[in-house]
Order: sequence, then C-alpha cells, then structure tokens
Amino acid sequence: MRQPLIGITTYGRAENHIETHDYRAYYFTPTDYVDAIRAAGGVAVLLAPGTHVERNTLENFSGFVVIGGTDIYPGRYNGNMMHDKVLVADHERDQFELSLIHYAKQYDMPTLCICRGMQVLNVALGGTLIEHLMDQIEVDIHGGTVQHWLTHPVEATPNSRVQQAMGTTIAYPYSAHHQAIRTLGQNLEVTAYAPDGVIEAIESTDQTWMVGVQWHPEKSATDDPTQQGLFNMLVQHARTV
Repeated sequence: MRQPLIGITTYGRAENHIETHDYRAYYFTPTDYVDAIRAAGGVAVLLAPGTHVERNTLENFSGFVVIGGTDIYPGRYNGNMMHDKVLVADHERDQFELSLIHYAKQYDMPTLCICRGMQVLNVALGGTLIEHLMDQIEVDIHGGTVQHWLTHPVEATPNSRVQQAMGTTIAYPYSAHHQAIRTLGQNLEVTAYAPDGVIEAIESTDQTWMVGVQWHPEKSATDDPTQQGLFNMLVQHARTV
C-alpha cells in the first residue's frame, strides 16, 4: 500500500533557542509529530516557513499537519496588538501557514491543525482569537499560565470527524495554550469543548477532512489510541488523494 507524504510545518527560524555557537537560527519540529505520522503509515516531510505555497511545489504531498508554537500576530485578526501576554510573533511563519491552509482548502487536502495550528485555521478563514484566556476564565485548566502540560476532558460531538477519529466522545489529552477561538471562521463548525466552554475542536464543513484540535494529540499518541487515531484518520484520508 502506498505511503502518503505528509507535510509537517516547523517552528519559525528563531522561535526556540538552542544553545550552540554554530548557527543563529533553526527550523525544527518536535519528534512526537513525526512519530505519530510514521505510526499511522505516512512519510513525514518537514515544511519550513518561507516555502513557496503553490501547486507545483506541493503536488506530491497527500496531507498536512500544522503544528503548535508561538502566537499568531494579532493584526492578522484585528486583535489587540498591544496585549502584554501575546507572545512574540513570527511573521514569516504566519504568512506561510495561512497560505498553506488556503492551499489545502483549494485542493481539498486532508489537514490536521494542532493548537496554534487550529488557531491558524480559524484566522485563515476569517475568525478571531482570544488574546489571553485568563482574561475570560478564572481557573486555567489549559496549561497556558502554569508553564507545563495539563490534562482535562474534552467532549466531542457524536459522529463528528474528530469523534470518529478518536473513537470516543470523551478524551483526556494534553493541553498547553493561553489563547483560544473567539469568533468562528467561515465554513467551520465547533465539534468539541472543554468543561469551561473553551472551544477544543473545529472542522471544515466544505472539505473532506480538515480538522483542528486545540490540544496536543502528539504528546500522548504513543500510549493513547484516541490521540493516535487523529493521525491515523489523517493518513487514511491522505491515501485517497
């Protein structure tokens, strides 16, 4: 059976510091994303920001994963550009990933958008974000302010794509984010919530398989079939492209 090529985005060139005197900047992706795609039967290929997004560049790919990372520049969604809790933006990465979403949508490419990736999906389709969740909730169950991973239940809509991929309506994934969706983008629907009402999953209503999750399925995919199921379903759909 053919192994589909899955493009996985990377962090921006200076998004995370690595101690070395050899180079000033890096493009890299946590291995958990790659491992999950391999376990699903796909071939992972890293796509660094700045890649030219057009048909003849990406035509050999059968699906995409847009990973987590720093905040989207608030000017992209008419947000508060002076908010003191917004992380330093990477404009090159913003532009590349927003363009990648539009490409995937144009050609109906299976796409899994994770944490920041889900926010990119929403912004690409005209939605907006909450700049800092703690402005609107009293207790942080999402890991955005405590500086480490938290787990909390997420409840998925029955028969939604995310529920079908996980094989359950209730899951307990890892979470680490301080932003969330405020208003929904065009042709998107909410298909999972956290107990405090924060949107945890969205899906395109006019694409075969374009899913965003606010949590990090890659962190527990090795041990949790509900989370590996999201990558399995992505690769399953990619085999048909």
